[in-house]
Amino acid sequence: MGIPMRYLLLPVLLTPLVLWAQEVSMSAENELPTPVEAPADFIYTETDVKPEYPGGDGLMWKYIYKNVKYPDEAADNRISGKVVVSFVVERDGRLPNLEVIESVHPLLDEEALRVIGRMTRWVPGRKNGEVCRSQYTIPFHFRLKD
Repeated sequence: MGIPMRYLLLPVLLTPLVLWAQEVSMSAENELPTPVEAPADFIYTETDVKPEYPGGDGLMWKYIYKNVKYPDEAADNRISGKVVVSFVVERDGRLPNLEVIESVHPLLDEEALRVIGRMTRWVPGRKNGEVCRSQYTIPFHFRLKD
């Protein structure tokens, strides 16, 4: 006795179906989504290349440490803590919209804003190879020596 005919025909009938399914699957994998253009005023929170202070983070922190002046009234009243400042780095590197998003005391907030407000223009971030507006945040740790 031999193999029944229905078992011999099964691979022949299924082969075109398997090949078609592979082709559909491969073509779906190779299709790239159409990029959606963001409006000109869109602010990115994640970029391919992050914005940076000219010379990098090391020079930024050096600038901050050199220019921060602990307010006398805050020191006299033993006020300390972390102030977090958020801002948008514009396409031309300006930092026009500074905002304290974590406050300790108005005296420390004002000092953090003063220091960032006097920074030189930054190198803007990039998204998909294009210069873009992007959000950046810097923490200021105001600590008093005991």
